[in-house]
Amino acid sequence: MMQSQPQGARRAVGMIDMLRLSAPQPAWPADAGTFLLAIQRRGASKVHQHGRTAQLGPGDMALYSAADDYRVELQAASEQLLLVIPAAPLRSACPELDRLTAVRLKNSQPLVALLAIMADSHFHAPHDLPPSAAAHAAHALIATVAGCLLALEETPPAERTRLSQYHLRRIREYALAHLGDAKLSVAQVGAALGLSAAHIHRLFAAETQTFTAWLWESRLRACQQALRQQSLARLSISTIAFQHGFAHATHFSRAFRARFGVTASAWRNGAEA
Repeated sequence: MMQSQPQGARRAVGMIDMLRLSAPQPAWPADAGTFLLAIQRRGASKVHQHGRTAQLGPGDMALYSAADDYRVELQAASEQLLLVIPAAPLRSACPELDRLTAVRLKNSQPLVALLAIMADSHFHAPHDLPPSAAAHAAHALIATVAGCLLALEETPPAERTRLSQYHLRRIREYALAHLGDAKLSVAQVGAALGLSAAHIHRLFAAETQTFTAWLWESRLRACQQALRQQSLARLSISTIAFQHGFAHATHFSRAFRARFGVTASAWRNGAEA
């Protein structure tokens, strides 16, 4: 069911939508193609996402993704200007977006102060810009948002580890739930979870296996377990292989023997690996 979008005074600048919020709002519809930038104009708020919390005072900002669970707490008499930004151009300018959500952008930083002035000027302008000028203005806003994010200090190692493990867990859970899809790919997983293929490859670069090798191993392990289940005894070996994402029975047979040292049929009949 589609969630309702937050309501408030609105303005569009090219590809960027702007909303003024002064009360708790329903969650933005889940969308891997959208990032939200909260600019605190009055009062205080908290932005929670990916295990982090950004506490915002007047002039502070925080980015969060519409693709993942988040929570925004607006205190009484608070006001935010919310920028709704397409993910693709922002990610192109700042590839490490996923580790920079719910991190406070301080109003004391020159680029953050500049971004606040730019956003306010567009939101309160008496007239809309011509389409071509609005497109350039939107790109300038995105470039400035990216600059603010890139100017952040390096994320502490412990925090990077927590976020990396969070995403690795999501990736593995999704892949295991879709083992039967022979065409499952990094791109498909990334599209489903709002992560770039490059980011997934970077996450697995710190692991003992690449994503492809881990997926292959997971499929073989799942088949190994299924071949010993009495409830599946009537299924052929090739059917079990197909149900776990192997497209060719001969490829499965070779891979199984290479991995476990016995044939799939011998394993099914009680041989030890």
